[in-house]
Amino acid sequence: MDNDPLRDFLDWRMHVKEFYQGLIMYALHDKPVSMNFFGPTQHIKSSSIFSIVMSNKNMNDANSTINLWTATFPNRYAPEFNPAQPEEKWGKFIENSRIPINGTIICCTADSDSNINAGTDKEIMSIQMNGRTCIQISSPSYLVRSFGSNFPIFVLKDGNIVSFDTRRSSINRLYSVDQTILDLTQSTMDTNTILYTQGKKHASVLDIRSQSEIQIKMNHHISSVALSPNLSYLFAAGHNDGHVNLYDIRFPILPLHSIAPHDHPVTSLKWSPFDPDVLACASSDTAVTICSFRGNTNKENQCVFAHNGHVSPIIEFDWSRDTKWTLASVSEDNLFEIWSISLSQIEELV
Repeated sequence: MDNDPLRDFLDWRMHVKEFYQGLIMYALHDKPVSMNFFGPTQHIKSSSIFSIVMSNKNMNDANSTINLWTATFPNRYAPEFNPAQPEEKWGKFIENSRIPINGTIICCTADSDSNINAGTDKEIMSIQMNGRTCIQISSPSYLVRSFGSNFPIFVLKDGNIVSFDTRRSSINRLYSVDQTILDLTQSTMDTNTILYTQGKKHASVLDIRSQSEIQIKMNHHISSVALSPNLSYLFAAGHNDGHVNLYDIRFPILPLHSIAPHDHPVTSLKWSPFDPDVLACASSDTAVTICSFRGNTNKENQCVFAHNGHVSPIIEFDWSRDTKWTLASVSEDNLFEIWSISLSQIEELV
């Protein structure tokens, strides 16, 4: 597959109106570290207002911020919608607040209960509606995953995997590893099961209760993993060669499906919150692709949409949890986008 991000971007710009129901782009000043949808979408008269939380490193000093943004789209399904009378906020990002962080932020995410969990070079923290809970740590955290409101999982640079009990301001050591973890995912059906990858030719399944680990061998180096939120035995693995494979954790000898949506390492995988057969994939080739495993064995047809609105690798992307086919993404060149896919582009999935 011949990949030229600039050519893809220019071709993408020519077809934006065909590809999207809505798209907003914004060039950030500070360096983004993470980005997630935050809280429910508000529908006010003829507008849909998306809330987004983003963490940034300050370009001028060692401190950081967590920023809360809103992006406003026209709500074409509202009775009040009138395209001849556009509202001033349509198509705009607005920064609503900045939360100062002491130290350099390294990782950050938001859970489904709108709690923000972050790690800096000095501490790990959880920012909730009733305030901020922090705890000093001996080793910085470079990865955080928020699967439940009270126990986010952090991976520390000293190799420890820990959960942060936000109610007691304490950490619980879960496991220790000998090499850097690239990606980690937890089962939503059995929170004692964790799957992670260290970039090798195997993924590791960890049972927290028994401290037992099983290695699932594969033919290619694994760069990202994602357990299905709907089927406890199903997971996706993204590989360095751009392939994405679907596995049954009980019988993982061969993949159930194998597709090639990218030609560079797959850096992140996220299942759709609406369709159990749809997976979004980000890659260092600068694209975010939407893939479908719905009764389809044709590798070419399983990649149903490609977002080529970036010309540098994706730092983070996320699905809106309450508005179908709407995603946000931010790239290494500080370009921040929120986009809603036109239904004409994904007719087979609607």
